[in-house]
Amino acid sequence: FGLRSLKLKGMVDDASLLRDRLSYGLYRERMAAPRAVHVRLFFNTEYRGVYLFEERIDDGMILRRFGGTLGNLFRVRYNGGAVYAWKGANVAEYVPFPFAPETNVETGDHGVVVPFVDLLNHDPQAIGSLCDVAKLLDYFAVEAAIINNHGVAGDPGPDNHYQYHRPESGRFHILPWDLDSTWNSDPERDIFRNFQNVRLSAAVENVPQFRAAYK
Repeated sequence: FGLRSLKLKGMVDDASLLRDRLSYGLYRERMAAPRAVHVRLFFNTEYRGVYLFEERIDDGMILRRFGGTLGNLFRVRYNGGAVYAWKGANVAEYVPFPFAPETNVETGDHGVVVPFVDLLNHDPQAIGSLCDVAKLLDYFAVEAAIINNHGVAGDPGPDNHYQYHRPESGRFHILPWDLDSTWNSDPERDIFRNFQNVRLSAAVENVPQFRAAYK
């Protein structure tokens, strides 16, 4: 099916074995997200159990979803810091951490991250010029619906997502990842929980038109 590698997930923290697959399915209704399917794994005819077969977020998936010229894909990594905070105009403050390039690692113009973070911090109502706001709102709406407490607005901090800069539009598109911490928290969870802790989600809550569309 055009895949160069497989990701087999044992779902050891999910007794239902369903969280990731259901969550990816809901995200795919609204935006680009990995495909996922259950498989029975055999190794040299020996049965090893049920696994989740996930599509990797890589250059192949990006081209299948977006087409066109391959742009810069970043895995956004959280390690206790303010991921989307403004740290000045030096791209080295953002790449390779927390924005870890997954495509065009040696050749990409990673400076595209700087104006995006600049707008988030200084003119958030204008982020539509550098970000697909409709898909960003879809991301947060699904994150709230499935109670994803390890996403951008997660309890530990902003985690488990990618940002893809599409050359054709010049805008960033968010992609969800690693959705096993879903469906298992308080169903009364506030839909704006932790939003003020991350500049990306704070923009959604603080800009009136974004807030209304998200709700």
